[in-house]
Amino acid sequence: MSADDPAPPGAPAQAEAPPQEPAPDGLPLFRHADPDATPAQRIAAVHAFTTRCRAWAVAAIARRREEGRAADDWELYLRFTDHTLMELENGTLDHWFRQNP
Repeated sequence: MSADDPAPPGAPAQAEAPPQEPAPDGLPLFRHADPDATPAQRIAAVHAFTTRCRAWAVAAIARRREEGRAADDWELYLRFTDHTLMELENGTLDHWFRQNP
């Protein structure tokens, strides 16, 4: 993966993100998280995000191959992403989602 790979089709244009105030735990990523989300809702959100990441990787691999460039890094990322999806789907990671962040 590199900075010269564009956003996946349908992704919003990259704009400068507004400054975020850190959450109490210091992680701005979670400032909009629903503390009352069920484990199933958390798993569904991570699965949806990971599925989008997979689509991005597939597109990047195809683009690189069309350009005659190596795609080894993206292929490795795709394998990791597929493994993550498998573990989300078969329940291996369920324990990660039982406790509030």
